[in-house]
Amino acid sequence: MTPLAGGEPFATLVIESYTATFADAALGVERLRLANEGSMRRNIETFIDRLVEHYGR
Repeated sequence: MTPLAGGEPFATLVIESYTATFADAALGVERLRLANEGSMRRNIETFIDRLVEHYGR
């Protein structure tokens, strides 16, 4: 992403994982869904944190 006012572009790769356990859901399909949702949530949170850190200086 290139800032409108110029400056250096923001480019980052975010890879966060999340593990859903048997205690979260007994069915494998449900655990997979929970793990995918948790991973997406963490990726979005990390991306926003890095974005704020990059442009908040």
